[in-house]
Amino acid sequence: MFLAYWAYLSFFPEKTAPNVQNDSATVIVSQQDQSQGPTSSTQQAYQDIYYVQRIVDGDTIQVSEVDNEKKPTGILHTVRYIGIDTPETVAPGKSVQCYGKEAAARNAELALNRYMRLEKDKSDTDRYSRLLRYAYLQADQADEDEIFINKSLVREGFAYAHAYSPDIARKDDFKAAEAEAKAENAGLWGACAQ
Repeated sequence: MFLAYWAYLSFFPEKTAPNVQNDSATVIVSQQDQSQGPTSSTQQAYQDIYYVQRIVDGDTIQVSEVDNEKKPTGILHTVRYIGIDTPETVAPGKSVQCYGKEAAARNAELALNRYMRLEKDKSDTDRYSRLLRYAYLQADQADEDEIFINKSLVREGFAYAHAYSPDIARKDDFKAAEAEAKAENAGLWGACAQ
């Protein structure tokens, strides 16, 4: 048992997340400076590359693991973005909420059929067995930066900042992005009664 656990851990090296910068409404993550991360040195932030196969709604996606050649393997995982909440579109027993379709469409526009790096905070999954992750879109060109999806959706007014303990490493970033979106009546802040 110990050997299996040790082998598992050896496949997931500890890394830190890059610093985040705000570029207009889309949040860009610099690949240059990876010296600081959202987590303390005692936390592990596992980072893995996945291919986005399907958009469930504004804050949930389905991804495929990829092989060494970056080809989707067909091993699927449902991922819930950490620290944000978008209006509902597919929740059982709930009607479609204001700006829900727009949030899902923006999520699809940003992420569908793209590679993304996923980063864990403290929790691995939620009560629905969805992976809880910060999501970073992979740059298309070597000289481009990543896009921090969670924060971009909040900053553009497609999502609310919503901290779910214990996954709160980016709480202040999301609250600041939400304040900017609110001040500009961006997205749902201008379209929906609050």
